[in-house]
Amino acid sequence: MTALQRALLVGPYPAYTWKSIANYSDAIASMSGLEGVELAVRHASWWMPPVAGRAVDARRGRAPLTARDALGSQLVHITDQGLGHHVGRFEGIPTVVTCHDVMPFVLPEYYRGVRGATLRRLILQPCMRGLRHADHVVAVSERTAGDIVAALGVPRERISVIGVPISAALQPVEGADRALAGRGIDLPRAPRILSIGTVAPYKNLDLLLATLARPALAGATIIRVGQRLTPRQKELASRLGVAARVFELGNIDADTLLNIYSACDVLAQPSLYEGFGMPVVEAMACGLPVVASDGGSLPEVCGDAAVVVPLGTNRREARDRFADALASVLASEPERASLRTRGLARAEAFRPRPIVTQLLALYRDILERRRT
Repeated sequence: MTALQRALLVGPYPAYTWKSIANYSDAIASMSGLEGVELAVRHASWWMPPVAGRAVDARRGRAPLTARDALGSQLVHITDQGLGHHVGRFEGIPTVVTCHDVMPFVLPEYYRGVRGATLRRLILQPCMRGLRHADHVVAVSERTAGDIVAALGVPRERISVIGVPISAALQPVEGADRALAGRGIDLPRAPRILSIGTVAPYKNLDLLLATLARPALAGATIIRVGQRLTPRQKELASRLGVAARVFELGNIDADTLLNIYSACDVLAQPSLYEGFGMPVVEAMACGLPVVASDGGSLPEVCGDAAVVVPLGTNRREARDRFADALASVLASEPERASLRTRGLARAEAFRPRPIVTQLLALYRDILERRRT
């Protein structure tokens, strides 16, 4: 087997917009030195027309990514498909690209309107070409692997399924309410339903707001972390009579989020689709029970450690099923305790060490195949 000493990770510049992708890169990089392999890190920009890209880099004082950044590295791992256009910079060096999802190509509900969807697919084409030309693709779930084959035509034998690593810092916290109060955050009284992420249509927040209006969840509050609700979603919450029971925190730092996970009673993930579903595993790692839909990879990622609710085709029935599942978990301490125990065990498979061990084995295999 070829000796592996150094690999270059190319990740996005830190930003709240796609913070989970930056977290993915950081979690891998945190294992630098494991098995004697140095994992160097370089940040790069999402795709945009070359002239615009150079202008943005210059304005923000960023040095553009070049082939020189890979000097001394035996392999380059680009940690998100949105950076796939950089593959061509590393001619002669094995390249791996992680694909978290190809939702714009497989999910009609990903964008509102045909024009937006068409424009987004055109913008992503350079990234997708890079994905096709990479030596290997890492899919974060079996569902994503199948979508890559179907939507992009990448042969299945060039795809490996390796999950997303979560931070080693994610653990249950004692005294979370007290810690949050010290940060100026006084959460509403329990029961608290946590919702994390963007407000894009595929997150299915309309359904979650509708569940809050069901009698079974009277008195419960949604704690929102991430993008704030759109004006349309706020209007829907008002029309449903639940606006006062939606508590929005916006973007918060990692330490605050850790306490939020421990201060809430259940995570709700009603997505129409997820390529992986990072909040699900993060919640499990913090001992927070999870109720998720069967959208995309969620059943695969949840395993037997969460309540998985089939969405089906009838939105009213899906709303009622999801509301009943949340109410059942909130009402039953034995059920929460069982979910907590199973979730903590499930999350261990997604800690950085086991994930990076799989990646290092893949890197070595790619180098060996290149050598022969």
